[in-house]
Amino acid sequence: MNSQQKSPTPTTDPPAGPPLAILAELLENFVLAGMELLADRCERRESAGWIDMKVDPLTGEDFPASDPLRGHDVIYGWIQGRALEAVAGAIQYFEERACAPDLTARLRHLLGALVQRVQGVRRSNGGHLFFFLDASGRPFELDRAGKRVPAALDAKSPANFSDLFAAKGLLAASAVLGDAPLATEATDYLRSVTQEIFAHSFVTDQQALDPANPVRPLAGRHALGPFMISLGSATVWLETASAAGQNIDEPVDLGMRLLTHIFDRHVQSPMGPPVRPGVMAGDVWEFINGDDKPWHAGHTLPSDPGHALEMVGLAQKFLRAVRISQMALQPHHAAIVKRADALLPSVLEANFATGARFSETPTDQPHATARTLGGIVKLVDLRTRAALHTDMPWWSLPETMRAAMLTEETINDQSVRQGCRRIWQACHEAFFGYYTG
Repeated sequence: MNSQQKSPTPTTDPPAGPPLAILAELLENFVLAGMELLADRCERRESAGWIDMKVDPLTGEDFPASDPLRGHDVIYGWIQGRALEAVAGAIQYFEERACAPDLTARLRHLLGALVQRVQGVRRSNGGHLFFFLDASGRPFELDRAGKRVPAALDAKSPANFSDLFAAKGLLAASAVLGDAPLATEATDYLRSVTQEIFAHSFVTDQQALDPANPVRPLAGRHALGPFMISLGSATVWLETASAAGQNIDEPVDLGMRLLTHIFDRHVQSPMGPPVRPGVMAGDVWEFINGDDKPWHAGHTLPSDPGHALEMVGLAQKFLRAVRISQMALQPHHAAIVKRADALLPSVLEANFATGARFSETPTDQPHATARTLGGIVKLVDLRTRAALHTDMPWWSLPETMRAAMLTEETINDQSVRQGCRRIWQACHEAFFGYYTG
């Protein structure tokens, strides 16, 4: 089998799905409702200053305060950093469209409070954030017995995912809040984190809550995740710098370096021989070893299709920002863009085909069929195509929708555009049919 072969396609074409205009209105209302809920919950506990969405979606009730993972005294650094970017993005979206002015004012207030909270934690911990914090901002880990153990952080501690999310979130917030000193600090923070990512001194701070999802750092194993998420950082940096009339050479160069790293080390090119038996064009392996070769777990070659699809969306979003900037690209950057335009559609198709799982259970959605998409599995062995982790997390569906929509926007080939549309429409049906109320 060589890399010219296409990945298998789902056994049944996804349903036609709703027209784009209907989908856009549905998603806008979904965001409005989500931000309204977020504001309501944060205002209810305003003294806390943290984003608090620890609510049981089946009952609408808060989890018990005593819950060791979902109580009010457990703050997730990842969520706070991501919330900075999400709330800033919602404010910008609403203001551009002159809609929801009351909600926007509330979001501005809680964004400012969250910035202060995050910055306070960083000042107390050598400039770092962490996966687990208590309500006062003290970082902790869980030992094997599930008991809290303080996590010591200082200026010499390596950067982690919470830092990565916080850096780009603070930068996004600075633009919305018009805070130039924060923008300077956040840019320096982001620059420092990405330097550690390229140096492989960056570490994951994710705590192992699911035995089937191995997240502990291993010596000599380097993940796609930090590079993929940093594509989003490059985009935020590019957009905020451009809006402020600043030079955008550095964020553009960062994004191009990230794309090159990912394409060279994590993606099977259609033009080259397969890196391992069974690997197909567009496949993405999750880890590399110290020699920049695919990392194996025993006899398996792990791939996270959701991460691969997320990467496509973040890459396309960065490339879209570059196009909007109308920057005159240097020849080597133009070559990277050309490579991305050729490669990303095959990555989208291959990883959707590898990760998508269908069920026989019909839904009550108006566009559903008897054979509908259930979700995208968490982990697959690229050598056998067997699922290593059969959970299907919600987030991979909207990430895939973004990837497919932005890819469709850049492609002239009608058959590829139709494939993109089938993918995002299928993910739309699955997301609203299985994962939302």
